[in-house]
Amino acid sequence: MNASRSLIVAVTAALAAAASFACSAQAQTDLAAARREGEVVLYTTVADKEMQKLSAAFAKVAGDIKVKWLRMVSTNIFTRFAGETQSGVRNADLILSGSAQLFLEKPDLFVPLSTAVLPNKGNVARLQPKADSYVIVLVNPHVLAYNTQLVDETTAAKRLKSWKDVADPYWRGKIGLLDPLATPNNMSWYMLMRKSYGDQFLRDIAANSSAFAASGAPASQQTAVGAFAATFPTTFSASSEIREHGAPLRVVKPDGPSHALETSLAISKAAPHPNAARVFADWLLGNEAQAIICQFGGAIPAAEVSVAGCPTLAPDHFGSVDSIPADEQKRILELLGRNKS
Repeated sequence: MNASRSLIVAVTAALAAAASFACSAQAQTDLAAARREGEVVLYTTVADKEMQKLSAAFAKVAGDIKVKWLRMVSTNIFTRFAGETQSGVRNADLILSGSAQLFLEKPDLFVPLSTAVLPNKGNVARLQPKADSYVIVLVNPHVLAYNTQLVDETTAAKRLKSWKDVADPYWRGKIGLLDPLATPNNMSWYMLMRKSYGDQFLRDIAANSSAFAASGAPASQQTAVGAFAATFPTTFSASSEIREHGAPLRVVKPDGPSHALETSLAISKAAPHPNAARVFADWLLGNEAQAIICQFGGAIPAAEVSVAGCPTLAPDHFGSVDSIPADEQKRILELLGRNKS
């Protein structure tokens, strides 16, 4: 390739990268400043494999900005971030979490997000946050995972068609329930099921359960090795990696209430890389990243994207309630026989 051809290729690549971001002069200034900062650090509930897809795509348009992340459940993220902030430690630029509880309870810790800060915010306007301290990036419906060696297709079609089916005594001792105390999302799911089916439903699924699991990933692993015939409420992503490696698991979304956790993003006011944080956050809300989310397996992008086979938002979509009254939580725990300790 001659020198002039090389120059054309380089210029074309640079223009394509710049076009992936907003075209305003301010946006380009932010991108230049972000590249000088060199990295963006996230605390996230998003699975490593999914973060790898996003970071690889982002690298193609902003290769000088490295994406680093630490994956934890939302309650651990909130505890760690709040503790670091109180101690004056500045590690995380962004939080990308399946719960918005901290964003709602401590909005002063985060940058108010408008379209002036994130031009692509309007792209995800169909899912409205409860405060301007965060934006919703994607939706993960709550589903059920079952062991295909313990539950055949005929049984699954007959006995796992609806959420109501999991209360059947047929499943006595065969169910692994996600701990309502582990995350606000879990508690919110139990609250919706109680509202939809009544107190007896929670008593019945508790009677069918042999254990409470801390989160979706270990529950999926336990189900895969036969400790449970089925587990819920989980997400597609909780078992995606082990299913791809041949684990005997199938994930289904039973008929009934459509509860989902809404993965939300917030930018720390004390972000050590504020420009990189804004650039990456805005890119996540853009069409390219939202289309990648369609590949996550069951995840629904906050934006409406024209991608064949992309999951769509349920008409009766019910987003997680992040702050549940103490008396409601106490009653749910009583019905489930889950002692708070």
